Amino acid sequence: MIPYYFVPIIAEHFFCVWIFVVIHELSHVLVAKFFGLQIEKIIFSLIGAKAVIKNFNLTIAWKKFWILIAGPFANLFLAIIFFGRNNFFVGANFCLFIFNLLPIYPLDGGRILILILKKFSVGKKFFLKLNRFMIASLFLLGILQFILFFPNLSLFAIAIYLWRINKLSAVNLIYELYFT
Repeated sequence: MIPYYFVPIIAEHFFCVWIFVVIHELSHVLVAKFFGLQIEKIIFSLIGAKAVIKNFNLTIAWKKFWILIAGPFANLFLAIIFFGRNNFFVGANFCLFIFNLLPIYPLDGGRILILILKKFSVGKKFFLKLNRFMIASLFLLGILQFILFFPNLSLFAIAIYLWRINKLSAVNLIYELYFT
């Protein structure tokens, strides 16, 4: 049980991370707008935000790359800005930077890896296997985290979320791998 006096601190940290995720998404939006793309909508949720960019899959590869990399770079930039000033902000932004570059669809790293594999005509089955392996690894790390740092289930929850997103967006993933 979490002592009541930790609740405001946890809420404050959660809100800060949520703001960093929103900044991450807005970075995608700014770069997409720079390239002349239209934003259909930005979906805000409890775990962050998602920008829906009109005709993103029809955009040429190098523009997609810069749009996708903008979010993680925003988090890296924020980590550098806060370095030496606020360890929590540095850690949160660096974790968002690394996490979003994991080669798991639909994270930025997974979508960037799709672009790279398509550029070099590397097998699509490789990506699907790597995607499953990475999610399974997060599940195992989540279990280990739960054992070592009871009752922390954050990695396990993230793995479940990504597995669920992969199941729900399987059609989008296949489309992105084979038809864009």
